[in-house]
Amino acid sequence: MKFKHLPLFLILFSCGKEHSESTVTSLKRPSIPKLEANNVEVQHEVEQKITRWLNDGHSWKWSDLKQDELFAAIELSQGEFAVGLKLRGETDSLPFQDLSKRKEWENLRENLLKSLEDTLTVEMGREVRRDEFVLEVDLHLPIISFHSKSPALVAWLMGSENIRYIEPLNDIMEDNSNRTDSGCTPNYDVVQAGDYTTTGTGAKISWHWNYHNVPQVWGIRQGMGIGVGVIDAGVSSNQYLLFQQFNSGYSNVGRTHETTYTIGSSAYTSCNHGNSMAGLIAAPWASFGNPIGGAHKANLYTVHAANDVFLNSSEEKLAVKNAYVYLANKSGVKIISMSMGTPFYSSVLLDAVTYANSMGKLLFAAAGTSTYFTSGLGVIYPAAFSECQAITGVNDQDQTCQVCHDGQEVDFTIVMERSWDANRKAVGINQYNDWPQYIGGSSAATASAAAIAAIVWSVKPTLSKYQILWILRYTAQFPVIPDIEHGYGKLNALSAVQLAQQY
Repeated sequence: MKFKHLPLFLILFSCGKEHSESTVTSLKRPSIPKLEANNVEVQHEVEQKITRWLNDGHSWKWSDLKQDELFAAIELSQGEFAVGLKLRGETDSLPFQDLSKRKEWENLRENLLKSLEDTLTVEMGREVRRDEFVLEVDLHLPIISFHSKSPALVAWLMGSENIRYIEPLNDIMEDNSNRTDSGCTPNYDVVQAGDYTTTGTGAKISWHWNYHNVPQVWGIRQGMGIGVGVIDAGVSSNQYLLFQQFNSGYSNVGRTHETTYTIGSSAYTSCNHGNSMAGLIAAPWASFGNPIGGAHKANLYTVHAANDVFLNSSEEKLAVKNAYVYLANKSGVKIISMSMGTPFYSSVLLDAVTYANSMGKLLFAAAGTSTYFTSGLGVIYPAAFSECQAITGVNDQDQTCQVCHDGQEVDFTIVMERSWDANRKAVGINQYNDWPQYIGGSSAATASAAAIAAIVWSVKPTLSKYQILWILRYTAQFPVIPDIEHGYGKLNALSAVQLAQQY
């Protein structure tokens, strides 16, 4: 990835535990490295090193840091970090649910946490309970998250043979003065009449769908029977097009919208971004005058998993991880769309998308959206992971949108911006009513791509995600030799539907 002007970047965009006797009676005592707390000089070196890596386009992981540097990064992360586990003798690749090894995993978690309790009890001279240093124990993925700046605890983990990775959960170089919530703020620009057409029912069709032949396939398929999961910053309970009238007009086919949350205390939010993405995917074709979603007969599953579109905190990264797991385990969900991300590598997000991918879900993620000054940034995470289909936006001349990211990790593009006026973008629903609003960036492109995939999959829901993905690639703009920055290029809904009908 190539990162430019880094200081300016702005991303828009149970089971019950059984504590029976362990088959692994004890953990092998690790070789403990010596770590020093509050080493300001090392912390500064870490910040400089990561900044240099990003600006140079260096592909890096947290494991590239030395042990003392990693500990300094954890301190900068307010002591909040994640640990990926593995059974003794296994590789560092993510182990999936294996019922035959469930007891081993339970024993590993319990023994590891007990050892850490004992380590901290000795270090602090008093009894220490795990709820003092554990953020979360994931019962689906082999991950435990901690909040501790204890050199003894971190050193013990670094020396353990049962660790796949250790990495900070909070972004250690966040610049709040440069962040933006424009992904959450509604676009109040008046939508030009030339940017939509009006149907006989008064519903509006965004101009951008025509570049992908979406209106031409609505007479054939509209996403019926396909569940699309949307991981975002929540939706508004006041947007009746996603709730009371979701199943209305031509979209009155008994479809459903299920919403939940993995962050905060509610599925609902004042952030407009989730409404925009959900609407581009599945807003109804009704008679309220609203813009139509690309897959307006699809089922919708929205998860409130972040405060905004920039995943910069431990709370958000863990919530997104849990959202992927939740949707991966929903049998009705075939597609997961996420128009959020971070420019910093995250093994936690990699574990999450790897799990969802293994459960047969087709994953779409935004390549990234920045300010005009930072449009040279590369593809962000998790879109940069091969488990995801990275989507970016282009204008009607096939040029990367003014603030969209591109690069070799991009898989598909969506036209969502006028070449002669970058302020005129895709048209979708707003936060409260049926008035249209402009929706831009790779966020809009990702939701639109997910809608097209839902339309194609609804032709034959029995097809696998690999078959659907092959169809999308074969019928896209560059089916044989992908473009170096735009992958397979523009999706073609009509050609893809026609090919799917031949299966």
